[in-house]
Amino acid sequence: MQAAKYLNAGVQEQIRAEPKWHQAHIIGWSQSHATPLRPDWDLVRLAVLERALQAKFFGSAAAVRPDDDDDSSPVSVVVDPHADKRAAARQRLMATAGKTLIFCDTDLFWAVNNMNEQHRWAGCNTHGKILQKVRDAAMMTK
Repeated sequence: MQAAKYLNAGVQEQIRAEPKWHQAHIIGWSQSHATPLRPDWDLVRLAVLERALQAKFFGSAAAVRPDDDDDSSPVSVVVDPHADKRAAARQRLMATAGKTLIFCDTDLFWAVNNMNEQHRWAGCNTHGKILQKVRDAAMMTK
């Protein structure tokens, strides 16, 4: 998600190469001060998060490509190296069926928190709402 904010291929690769999501998030935020965001970021960021969450829990569509080395098989399937982790995460997500998902963080657009002077919960919970949308769409296709 953080890499999608930028048009600069070097910045994108630096973020994508980071194996730890939290570090990728930090790099993405720190880059926003030095590298301009893509001009349409505010228009596409919700769709980008939704696609990222779908990929996280359900993977992308079956990846196939022509196999030039084998005449007997027109395509080869790309194996998902994270299938076990994805299945466990998907099971946890689907276990929340019917429940409201709250994403807590300091960013009041994506999340909610009670770090204001009144210690009252505030924020849009956009991340939580999109996560619910992804979960609910998967429930409909079951």
